[in-house]
Amino acid sequence: MKTRLLIIIGITIAILVTIVSMSYLQSVTKYSDDNIYKISAKINRSEMPYPMVCPIEPCPVSHLSFSIKSETPIVLEEYLICNGFSCVKNEKLHHDVKYSNEIPLFNIESWQIGDVVSIKIGASTLYYEQYTHPFPITKFIDLDQSTIESGGK
Repeated sequence: MKTRLLIIIGITIAILVTIVSMSYLQSVTKYSDDNIYKISAKINRSEMPYPMVCPIEPCPVSHLSFSIKSETPIVLEEYLICNGFSCVKNEKLHHDVKYSNEIPLFNIESWQIGDVVSIKIGASTLYYEQYTHPFPITKFIDLDQSTIESGGK
């Protein structure tokens, strides 16, 4: 009886370790370096108020924005931007990126001009009838590191 119990406990632990390690590996390997949509992105810090974010005075003195461009018409579905100590993430996005777009970033006042950030995104193509696959598939792309620059809207 004790042997059976030990075998059951051992198998349960082995299954749990396998599940945890597989989910970790999936999250690590989720993003690819293959930038098939020719996307470029950067983070800007502007000292000008952002009117869409702050329609009523007083507005914050500065803000960060995520600037993204693509040679292919894409829909940005998620982003993960980290500076080594903190991250900003949005997984519930459906943002049509035609040529250039600015997305305001919030709750990261500690990030400054010159800080290095890593940018990872999930994007898919816009639907076109000539594509062979009727439903666009999200590609998870690691856009590598970028330095926060001065400028933007």
